[in-house]
Amino acid sequence: MANIFYIDGKFLKENEAKIPVHDLGLLRSYGVFDFLRTYNKKPFYLKEHLKRLLKSAKIIG
Repeated sequence: MANIFYIDGKFLKENEAKIPVHDLGLLRSYGVFDFLRTYNKKPFYLKEHLKRLLKSAKIIG
């Protein structure tokens, strides 16, 4: 399975993903990190998970 990255509103393959050298996530380690539980390859409480993830992302800008 290929790694997919979401950068600046776009889903990118690993070899296409580029981060600007002045990105605050890179310079100051800003980031949102999370895990999603699955059962039988199906996300558990996906809607709630995405709400929390979006809220966290908005907090750091």
